Amino acid sequence: MKLSKKSILGIALLAGFFFLLTVTIFSYHLSVNGNSPGIFAPLVSYHVELMVVVSTLGIAVGAAVFYLMSERLEAKSADTQVTGEMLLKFMSDEDRKIIAFLVKGRGIATQSEVSHLNGMTRLKAHRAVMRLLEHGIVLVERVGKINKLSLEPALLNALAEVPAEKD
Repeated sequence: MKLSKKSILGIALLAGFFFLLTVTIFSYHLSVNGNSPGIFAPLVSYHVELMVVVSTLGIAVGAAVFYLMSERLEAKSADTQVTGEMLLKFMSDEDRKIIAFLVKGRGIATQSEVSHLNGMTRLKAHRAVMRLLEHGIVLVERVGKINKLSLEPALLNALAEVPAEKD
């Protein structure tokens, strides 16, 4: 796994903060027992001020790590959107209509609802659904006489951010 410079910086910030927090806690506990070494004497005598500084530093480190990691999430989201758009370009108009309908319905619809789409008949809907099933894009679950369609969860996540097409 390749770590970027921002990830290493975020890990270093967190490690430094936890080290400072650990030293502060142990120095306070050593002074309570009466075994305060000379190097920790300032930490013990100014422990209230140090707690304020450590809490402020904790908030700053948390904000910095959030900022560094949020850029990675935004980049992944943009990649997902591009992948979803590319997938839709390779499909026929009927398939795109069905996929868009499923995305609007949070990935779930019945085959009869799909057949009521504009320009769609029962036969066209059946053939398109079978084609999508063959490609592994949708899952078909038989519930009595009804075919319940569900979009693959990974594809639903990728296509949820793609702007909807105009009819």
